[in-house]
Amino acid sequence: MKIGEIKAEAMRLMNVELGGMAVENLALDENVSDLYHRLVGALNRGLTDLETKRVLPLKVAVLTEPLYVVRDAAAFSLDSVSDMLTPARLEVRGEDYIERSQPFSFEAGRLMVYGYDKHATYELYYHGVVERVSDETSDDKALAIPRQLAEALPYFIKSDVHRVDEPGEANDARNWYENAVAQYAEALTHGVQDTVDTVLGGFANEI
Repeated sequence: MKIGEIKAEAMRLMNVELGGMAVENLALDENVSDLYHRLVGALNRGLTDLETKRVLPLKVAVLTEPLYVVRDAAAFSLDSVSDMLTPARLEVRGEDYIERSQPFSFEAGRLMVYGYDKHATYELYYHGVVERVSDETSDDKALAIPRQLAEALPYFIKSDVHRVDEPGEANDARNWYENAVAQYAEALTHGVQDTVDTVLGGFANEI
């Protein structure tokens, strides 16, 4: 879903009709320009909320070249995984086995793997962050999140923008948003919750 579509729907929810006009033209309308300029900040706060709810698809990075190995434990740097919020799980594929939840610990940008097998492949599934929007971001750019969540964001934007001036409408919009996100999260429990949406660097990040 494009950023401009999200902005336009948020404005419609706040009773501003575009009448076929491009949404960015609202910046020139003195009656609604203040409202329009508050969209970007509200949208970014909505992205933060989705990240903290852990509902965005997991991403994956392949761990290679440990910093050091001590007995059966190996330490990996995650400094190059710049879009990581928190690790989710570690999957190991050996010559004749697969372990989908290998024990690990994470602290200060380093992942410590226990029961390390130097012949196996280690894939870290993690909760990522979404690129933020600015006033200069093109409205034609698609937001890199599932469409169901993108369609919920206009309600979050309305609730954020109206939280002071129209608290009743803001509360109603926030309830719509929370219900939509909850329904999406519930649907995940009926499938594979940790499906990977983004595979980076061709097939994965290499660390």
